[in-house]
Amino acid sequence: MAALSRIVAGNHKHIKIKKEDTVIFSSSVIPGNERTVQRVKDNLYRQSDNVYHSDIIDVHISGHSNIEGIKEMLREIKPDYFIPVYANHYFLKEGAKIAMGMDLEKTEFLCQTTGRL
Repeated sequence: MAALSRIVAGNHKHIKIKKEDTVIFSSSVIPGNERTVQRVKDNLYRQSDNVYHSDIIDVHISGHSNIEGIKEMLREIKPDYFIPVYANHYFLKEGAKIAMGMDLEKTEFLCQTTGRL
């Protein structure tokens, strides 16, 4: 949640949330972090009109997805941006490579830890 917390707080140097952005929380809340996560969600709801999480729709996934899961998600969502934000550095890089290999039109890719791929 550190990257998303910085984004929501306006402290991220590359990413700003806009009202029309869509944010999907696809993981479960780790016990003990409920208040922190709820604060992030509340602040995110103040900035975006399109927030989805397991309390309102079945979006939960377990662990890190495999290649086909990432491709399926990208085909279904057709994002303007694909920004892996929470994983080990190699997961972030590999996720961006998968997306770039799909030749999605007008999609920008960013490796969260470096600000570039």
